[in-house]
Formats: sequence, C-alpha cells, structure tokens
Amino acid sequence: MNKNNSFIKNVIGFSIPTWISFVISFLSTPIITRLFVPAEMGRINLFSTILNLLMLITFLGFDQAFVRFYKELPGKYTKNEFFTFALSSSLIFGILVSTVVLVMSDFFSLQISGTENFLISACLSVSVITNIILKYLNVYSRMERNIVLYSIQTISITIVGKIFFVIVALWNPSHENAIIALTLGYLVLSVVFSLVKKEAFAKITYFDKSSAISLAKFGIPLIPVTVLAWMNNSIPQFMLKEFVDYSAIGIYTNAVAIANTMNLIQTGFSIYWIPYVYANYRDNPKQIQKIHRYVTFLMCTAGIFLIFSQNVIYLLLGEAYRSSKIFFPFLLLSPIAFTIAETTGIGIGISKRSYLNIFSFSASTFTNISVSLYLIPRIGIHGAAISSGVAALVLLLVKTFIGEKYYVTITNYFQTLGSISTIVAATIVNYFIFSNSLLKYSLIIGLALLLVLINKDIVSELFNIIKPHYTSRRKRL
Repeated sequence: MNKNNSFIKNVIGFSIPTWISFVISFLSTPIITRLFVPAEMGRINLFSTILNLLMLITFLGFDQAFVRFYKELPGKYTKNEFFTFALSSSLIFGILVSTVVLVMSDFFSLQISGTENFLISACLSVSVITNIILKYLNVYSRMERNIVLYSIQTISITIVGKIFFVIVALWNPSHENAIIALTLGYLVLSVVFSLVKKEAFAKITYFDKSSAISLAKFGIPLIPVTVLAWMNNSIPQFMLKEFVDYSAIGIYTNAVAIANTMNLIQTGFSIYWIPYVYANYRDNPKQIQKIHRYVTFLMCTAGIFLIFSQNVIYLLLGEAYRSSKIFFPFLLLSPIAFTIAETTGIGIGISKRSYLNIFSFSASTFTNISVSLYLIPRIGIHGAAISSGVAALVLLLVKTFIGEKYYVTITNYFQTLGSISTIVAATIVNYFIFSNSLLKYSLIIGLALLLVLINKDIVSELFNIIKPHYTSRRKRL
C-alpha cells in the first residue's frame, strides 16, 4: 500500500504542470479558435509538426539514452559531464540541420505556408536550436525528480505556446505573426533556463569512448523509430493538405488537441514511469504489473468520460471547428494506446534492444499510410481520424507482443483486452449512432459499467488507497 501511495504521489507531482498547462489551454482555446481561421491554424500547426521532426532527428536519440543511463553511467563521465556531452552532440547536429533549413528556405516555407517566405524558415531554424536546449534541461530536471523546476519549465513553455497566441490573435491573427511570437518565446526561455540551471553544465576535458559508444548504441537506433512515430502522428496532416485544404488541417489538429486532454494522465505518468521502471524492474515486478492494470483501467475510463462529455467540451471551440465532434473519439485512441504500450512494451527498453521499436512503429505507420490513402480522398477529415485510431491500436498490439517477450507486465489478458475493447466500442458507437443521442449515450453508459465490472478488483484496490486519505481529512474537519 505504501508503494502504491508513493508511486501515485510522484505521478501526481509530475502531473501538476500538465494540469496547469491544461487550465491555460482551456482558457485560451475559446479565444484562439474564434480569432484564428482554420486555414491559419493549419499553417501554424504545420510549422510545429515540421519543427518536431527536425528536433527528433537532431536529438540523435541521445536525450532518451541519457534517461536510460542516468542511474547506470556507462563510462568515466560524471552525471553532469554525461549530460553535457549528450546535449553538445545534439546541438552540433542541430546547427547543421538549422543551416540546411536556411539554405533550403524556399522548400521549407512552401511546406508550411504554401509561399516562399525566408522569415518562416529562419524562425524554424532558430526554434530547432532553442528547443534542443529546452528539452535537455527539462529531461535533466525530470531525472533529478526536481518537480518544482520541471513544473516551472513546462508551464513556461505552455505559456509561450498559448498566451503568446492569444496576444497575437488579439493584435493580428496571422500564421506569420504567431510563428514569430513562438520563436521569440522559445529563444527567451532557452537563455533563461540555461542560466538558472548552469550548474548542470560541466567542462569536458577528455573524450570518454565508453560513454560515447553507449549513447550511440542506445540512441541512434531510436532515430528511425522517432521519425516513424512522427510520421504516424503527422501523415494525416500532410494528406489533408494534399487532398483537402489548410482549413481541414486546422480543424483536424484542434480535434487532436481536444483528444490530447488525455495527456493529463499520460504525461505525468510517462515522465515518472520510465525512471521508475529502470530503478525497480528487478526487485518489484509485481508492482510494475499492478501499475499496468491501473493505467489501462484509468486511461479507458478517462476516454469514455471524454466521449460522454463531448457536447460540453466542444462549446469551448469556435463554430468553424465543431464539425470534428463526430470523429474526435478516434483520436482518443492514440494517447490511450500509447500510454498502455508504455507499460506493456517496457521489456524493449529493459533489454536495451531499442531497435525493436522499429517494428511496432513501422507496422503502425504502414497502417496509417494505407488507411489514410484509402479513406481521406473518400471521406476527408473523418478518414484522417479513423486512420490515426487504427494505427494506434496496431502500435499497441505489436509493441505489447515484442515487449512481453523480454519482461512480462500483463498477468490477466482478459482484463487488459476487455478494457481496451470498451473504449474502442464507445468510439464506434459515437461515430455510427452520432445523431441518435439517447441510444448513443445509453450504450456509452453501458460500456462504462462493463469497464468497471471487468476491473472490479482494481476499483476496490483504488478505493482502499483513497479511503484512508478521505477518512483522515474528515476527522481533521
């Protein structure tokens, strides 16, 4: 029980910035979606999408390798030297990539805005460098379990991404102004937090071959994996650009943002989960198996709740964005499947076979491309959402199959499959019986009750964890 409480408290601690970020997004979304037309939002989101790809490439997987070896330093470098070496390697490559962006300015600006605009490419180039610095500093605070600094960094990045948007929207809601504001915000934050965390940087006076080899062996195989993951999330946007228009991208990506409300659970969990696994997989396998069961139940419960609450949620959005309500539950499958796969696929990381992730992401990406090519030309944005949901389930299936070979986390397959089936069924019900509200919501309630029945032991365990805190609080009152 104490282990359960400790794990939950740490997850909640690292989730705090996510909740605050959610409140910021909650308050800014009505303004942003009413002032920015979907086409402009589509261009802004394409900028972020391409930025994310360039960052994934420039990291070289070293950011994830730093997480893996933080507790088990592979060579002679101290913790700070190891951090500095990983960051410096990514920055050198980042500078090369940023230079390519400037040289190929016309190509990148055309992909983002449909016009040749050097300023947009320059913003992209600067944003690559600043975001590398911000990501590494964020990871360092996370590994140190410095919840306060991690929270400040995360919330600051959200403020740049949302509040700056509102300021731009109130002044002149164009994609160019929004991109400039984002870039300036990232630049300021990278300088400020580098000064705040200057003790993390160490002077490296020698080259440690063992550390370099360990980083490369773990990190570089992750590059194709991360690129495939990016493709999986981004394919629908580029196909919508090809087969529909920028407005469709704006509507679709805002629906994705609503679905990513699930990140309130996913982000806090994932941030604490990986370090926890590497520290406890040998001594506490039963605890890790139990956490898998909790996560599966909570993610599916949250998903069904969001589907049930969709009418209220969509009141936040401007009228031009509300057409996505019918298909947004398909987008929920992505964060749900990814989070569950974080628990069922941990054997891949534990076994240090990071290259095996290529199989799960390849299968998912191939599915996404195939389904998108078939459905988007026929049913437009709906096809993009469906392809995203199907691809997420394929990723979960393949990653679970591989991960369980090296470390078993599933002790009750009926419970896991049954829980996932309820959220998939709720998604299908919402789409095909969308206009019949009474029948739709009756079936969704029925599926929620079925989910509780399948997980009645977990519900009982969670109740026993919460009950003492509730009882002691009543006594104090």
